[in-house]
Amino acid sequence: MKINDIKDFGRRTAKQIHDGELRDALSAMRAFSESSMSWETTSRIDRLEQNYRYMLDYFARGVDDPGRRGVYDGIVTEARSISDELVRRALMVETPTLYYNMARTMSLRRDETIASLIEAYRAEERRLNEDYETVADRGRRAHAEQLMRDIFARVWVTYPLSSDDADALHGFITDESVREAAAGLAVSALTMGMMEYYDVRRIELLLGAYLGSSDVQVSLRALAGVLMVMFRYRNRPLPPRVAAALAAAKESPDWPDDFKTAAIEFLRARDTERINRKMQDEVYPTLMKLGPGLQNKIGTGDLDADEMDDGENPDWEEMLNRDGLGDKLREMSEIQAEGGDVFMATFSHLKQFPFFNEIANWFLPFDAEQSEVLEVDGLDGAVGLILGQLPFLCDNDKYSVVLSLGTIPEEQKELGLNSLRMQQAQSAGMMTELEKADRATERRNTLNKYLQDLYRFYNLFRRKGEFFNPFDHMVNLLEIDAIGSDFTDKDTLTVVAEFCFKHKFYAEAARLFARVDALDMPDARRSQKRGYCHERLGNNDEAISAYEEAELLDSGSRWTLRHLAAMMRRTGRADRAVDYYQRLSEIMPDDFDVTINLAYALTEAGRTVEAETQFHKAVYYRADSVNARRGLGWVQFLNGKIDNAAASFDAVLASEPRAEDYLNAGHVARARGDMREAINLYKLSMQSADKTADDLAKSLENDRRWLEHAGIDTSADRLIIETIKYQ
Repeated sequence: MKINDIKDFGRRTAKQIHDGELRDALSAMRAFSESSMSWETTSRIDRLEQNYRYMLDYFARGVDDPGRRGVYDGIVTEARSISDELVRRALMVETPTLYYNMARTMSLRRDETIASLIEAYRAEERRLNEDYETVADRGRRAHAEQLMRDIFARVWVTYPLSSDDADALHGFITDESVREAAAGLAVSALTMGMMEYYDVRRIELLLGAYLGSSDVQVSLRALAGVLMVMFRYRNRPLPPRVAAALAAAKESPDWPDDFKTAAIEFLRARDTERINRKMQDEVYPTLMKLGPGLQNKIGTGDLDADEMDDGENPDWEEMLNRDGLGDKLREMSEIQAEGGDVFMATFSHLKQFPFFNEIANWFLPFDAEQSEVLEVDGLDGAVGLILGQLPFLCDNDKYSVVLSLGTIPEEQKELGLNSLRMQQAQSAGMMTELEKADRATERRNTLNKYLQDLYRFYNLFRRKGEFFNPFDHMVNLLEIDAIGSDFTDKDTLTVVAEFCFKHKFYAEAARLFARVDALDMPDARRSQKRGYCHERLGNNDEAISAYEEAELLDSGSRWTLRHLAAMMRRTGRADRAVDYYQRLSEIMPDDFDVTINLAYALTEAGRTVEAETQFHKAVYYRADSVNARRGLGWVQFLNGKIDNAAASFDAVLASEPRAEDYLNAGHVARARGDMREAINLYKLSMQSADKTADDLAKSLENDRRWLEHAGIDTSADRLIIETIKYQ
């Protein structure tokens, strides 16, 4: 069977199950199973269908069964599982992706199991702990590291996990004597396998690791995995066993803060691409331009020691501010302080080492005793020690630094180490004793850095196109029913909503602010922000509704009145816009922007006499405003003050004319009876906008009612167009 046919079967069956068409789904699955001669699977389908028919029989007889929902969800879960197994088994034959290549390789090692690999790894660790003679051998851990990679691969592609697999993994992950690197890698393997195929035992193991591991790295990797797969399979019903395990996790005292942190960090990861573009397009090019300029400023001759005592050269500050680099660097510093990923752009070029061809290495926790680290480390273990203490680099990037140091001469390597030492000392100095002791800060940073590891894998791995990338989507955990629907902590919801708002995730922010509204007393600022989100999304009616709520709560807010007035104009409700601008004008009688917008709103409402008065005021406030004179000239034309309109448009044409200005000035010239000038102005209108005579004809047709209002004979429009075509 062709690969596309197999995938079509999987998608079609999944939709049937989701839509409640279980009979058709089971029938299709049976046919698929029989065609591949999977008789054991066929028997499972038969038993499942029998259970489904029993349930339907009870339902048809009107038997009151409070457990029916749970039974039905269980049948759905089992049906999806069987469908997944059929698809996986069929794709296994010839699908060339890395996952299936690895699965085929592992299937040939028949005597090997997850449990046997774990036992082999434990035995190797015991040997290393007792082997003192090879301590100086930098490759002494190579076999243990290979076993770690084998465990990762076996866990990743085993589906479904057996109870023996699950028992072995749970004991391995939660054992305090197991190295953090090995346990953390196993957790990532569980997640990666789950991202391929849904497996109840995997999610139970991840939840168990979150609760049962005393290691912060392992625990929070497990939590990140749980949340990723909950998002990946958010449309599936929650199996009872998973629901029970999730309920236990929610009872943990760490859950509220961890969940809030995770909700923000997943959203923050989505902002990485914007930060990356900013670094590539703005910061780096400016720095490159700055280099030669700085050399010219400071010269390359001898330095006078006396001059060096005068402090920083003010020219340097001038150079930083010249192209806005100072502001850009300060912004990047603030983003980094908040946890934003400012290093993605830097380290994306350092993932070409063979080390990163091995999928397991993308998820490897940083370990000072890893052979790659020992290879470049000195006798003092400086590299591992320094990198291990740098809180702003994720594990993935730490290995990039190690591998880079391994490619440069010893002299340059020492310079690099000195730079790292300075960074480490600076980072340590920035951390207060309170922060060092702050458990919440540690957990937040751990989760933040692991998500950066994941982001790099999904976006930089050489075969990234073979994987479902969660970061291509907006992962809003609070909108996943199984984990977010019962979350009613308004403070947490507010924090996440504000984060979304600040980072311009307006759709998510609007929904979260609405959830806070349902839990808290009305608040004008919250309504303002919800309205602004809808305004930016183009949801005009929702924006107006939210702004009206804000205005009721705080009727004196200039900001709310401005936005309400603008939204009314935008939606063609000019009379209501006038009302709001008039209220603003009473509060801010000398404000130019309020005055000119009121004038425009009056014009749109057909109240041109009042509009002319406001445009005169606007010109008085700001005589050099082309917009004010442009509006004034138009309403003077509408009010029959043709000579005044001509004077106003003369001022506009002498300043910054647009195509529309030439067009309107042409109308005025026609009203004055000067056809030659009118035609000349119409031609200038066409030329300035690179338009044709036919385009001009459409413009004249659109303005027909205004021309007739001014007493202009519009029957001459066709002759004007013909004249221009001949000219």
